[in-house]
Amino acid sequence: MKKILIEPSIQTIIGKKEDILRRAEYKIVTAMSGEEALKIYEAQKMDLIIADLDASGMSGDKLCSAVKKGSKTNGTSVILTCNDTKPDIERCKRAGADFFMTKPVNADQLLKRICQVFNVQRRGSSRSPMKISVVGSYLLKTFVCQSVDISSTGLLIETDRILNEGKTVSCLLSIPDSGQITVRGKIMRAIIKPDYTYRYGINFYDLNTGTRSVIEAFIGKQSSMN
Repeated sequence: MKKILIEPSIQTIIGKKEDILRRAEYKIVTAMSGEEALKIYEAQKMDLIIADLDASGMSGDKLCSAVKKGSKTNGTSVILTCNDTKPDIERCKRAGADFFMTKPVNADQLLKRICQVFNVQRRGSSRSPMKISVVGSYLLKTFVCQSVDISSTGLLIETDRILNEGKTVSCLLSIPDSGQITVRGKIMRAIIKPDYTYRYGINFYDLNTGTRSVIEAFIGKQSSMN
């Protein structure tokens, strides 16, 4: 799981999109200041640090310089947000930032940049709309439903059963040409449709390599057919 360290101003930019990162198996760690960010970085490895150039306390460029000059960098990338002025951009460059983004920065721009840092596609592009049979188990009771779409990190199902966000559900998926696989996940969101059926977003956890490979192969096959 990739670890991303951010400051409150960056968390405000991400807003509700933060859940997309968590579902994509990124761990978000928040620091209240540059000084706290540096302490967290020194205590544990971070894959990415995102900070504002003019953050209160330790500025973003000073934080970046400390990270880049430290002995524990271990490939940590840094994104700095700054005003669209030549002096601010020069500060980002001098500090050694891997990327800088001029303000105003919106959430979609920031998500795209994060994905570029990790050289991965956004989760939405790896999510494939398809219907497969699902037998769920929730609070020791089973129910039958269908998937709306699926990715290697989660599943969207549709059912008339009432489930609670934050709870765990076990799903038996019937994958065409691959048989049945069982996944476990946490219910992250619930949507009530006009016909009073429900859609639930499920985030997988403890997904083993074999099961993930089956799902990814199925998604790849479906994508090539479309």
